[in-house]
Amino acid sequence: MNRRIKIDHGLWPEMGHLSQELKKARATAGLTLEQAGQAVGVPPDYIDKLEGGYNNPSIQFLCAYARVLKVPAGDLLPRELLSPVRTREGQALQ
Repeated sequence: MNRRIKIDHGLWPEMGHLSQELKKARATAGLTLEQAGQAVGVPPDYIDKLEGGYNNPSIQFLCAYARVLKVPAGDLLPRELLSPVRTREGQALQ
């Protein structure tokens, strides 16, 4: 039996943000799951799992998918991940 395990957004809140942004960007681009998957070369269920928070995409995939969606890859990530560099506890590194 193939069991899907959802990524814990309490431990990894950025994954919840990413899932929401991917779904929003695909809808804005006017693409179905099938169209988006075909454009980036993955099955539509992979896109569905990403949007549902069940998969953790590689940075390579994320950049390729952002090109398909016609958005900067950085727009898909939460701002606090992009600047400044922080520790796991959320403290800014000097």
